[in-house]
Amino acid sequence: MAFLMRVLLRRSLSSRARLSIAGTDAAHARRSMRMRKSRDRMGATAPRARVQERVRQAHRRDTAPMPSAFPRSRLGRFHLEGPSMSGVFRSVASVSLAVSLSLVGAARAQDPMDGILPNYVGAGAGVAPEYLGSRHSTFGAAPAARWQFDGQRYVSVIGPRIEVNLVDSPYFQLGPILNYRFGRSGADDRAVRNLGSLNGVLEGGITIGGTYIGTGAIPFRVRAGVNVVSDMTGGYGGVSALPFANLWLPLSPTVFVGAGVSARFSPASQNRYYFGISQAQSVRSGLPGFDPGGSGFAQFSAWPAVVWRFSDKWVASASMHYTRLSDEAANSPIVRRGSRDQLVAGVGVAYLW
Repeated sequence: MAFLMRVLLRRSLSSRARLSIAGTDAAHARRSMRMRKSRDRMGATAPRARVQERVRQAHRRDTAPMPSAFPRSRLGRFHLEGPSMSGVFRSVASVSLAVSLSLVGAARAQDPMDGILPNYVGAGAGVAPEYLGSRHSTFGAAPAARWQFDGQRYVSVIGPRIEVNLVDSPYFQLGPILNYRFGRSGADDRAVRNLGSLNGVLEGGITIGGTYIGTGAIPFRVRAGVNVVSDMTGGYGGVSALPFANLWLPLSPTVFVGAGVSARFSPASQNRYYFGISQAQSVRSGLPGFDPGGSGFAQFSAWPAVVWRFSDKWVASASMHYTRLSDEAANSPIVRRGSRDQLVAGVGVAYLW
């Protein structure tokens, strides 16, 4: 009997030990399962945390203070700058460059990149009338550059045109200007060619401008002024005035559009130089003699332009410049054989710094 009791007691203890071990193993299994689930949750959260951190970093970049004083808009970070405005309309984030910057720039009264880019050097190509009043176009290419120094002062080279601003102000510009106006030679039209060549003219004078900056939800920049130039080479003689105005505004932080208008008030001697036909010329060409009359506005122009900043240091641009000659000029046999509607178009690229 005692032997039987000892056997039963050992079996009972053994069962309890096994149960205890099993319970311990179950507890370890439960803890291991919880740890695996925790690690899984952490592993799933880590990518989200990294994404969230990247979003926060991008937000900090987008909301970081700009080097310019230009206010923020709903379109994001950007500020525009004028040719004499270091902080306004400068970084397109940031018109047309080269021929837009040169051919068009030579044709109208202001810098085609006026107000859009900081320092730049570029080139472009496009088409322009063979001569003033021609209906034939010719291809051309030219460089363009701008360098700002000592605050708001700058030097701008746009094809055959050089402009300097000597005033350190974001709202007022004043300085000298030089411009070379091409003449007429080798025209496709035989009668016009028989009139004889027309020498190019170097013009020099001053440029005066003022700027207004809109600071609303969509900022904009308006600039207006006048260039006053005179013939320095004795081609036509006299003084011309070229009033102008332009507007720039953003479509996005990297795309800007602009538009402008200008006119040219010419002395009688200049109108005769480009559109008149003397008796001797009439005999040579077979065209009737013509005198365009006195001084007055001989040209009216308008242009649209777009600038796209496709990288931190590079922009591409395109522009068209339309000029309509006045009735006095359009009545010239030179223009009647050609067209009073003159169109210049070009594209270009520029490097910024």
